Amino acid sequence: MEEGAILTLPPGVPRAVFSITDSLAEGGHFFLLSALEASFAFGLRQHISGNPASHVASDIILHGLLTHYFLAVMAAHPAIIKEIRSEKFHIVVSNSKSENSPQLRN
Repeated sequence: MEEGAILTLPPGVPRAVFSITDSLAEGGHFFLLSALEASFAFGLRQHISGNPASHVASDIILHGLLTHYFLAVMAAHPAIIKEIRSEKFHIVVSNSKSENSPQLRN
């Protein structure tokens, strides 16, 4: 690495900064379609382990994006809905102003 260089790592990759001079490391959240699966998997591992190392705002954004893509996939491939129902999950979509997004319930 050279001075002024930017190193970008995918979501969930352990990282540490060692430097003989002052350095700045900033956490990044990758809200790209190509990185959503990795971001979700990393967040799920954090949730299961009880070690949340993320920010609440970024989790809300990630959940909203995943919901959007999930519903888009269901609309494009209706057969998936049958598979989900066979797994005993139900999609609950509400027009209520108190609920901002659909929920997946077991």
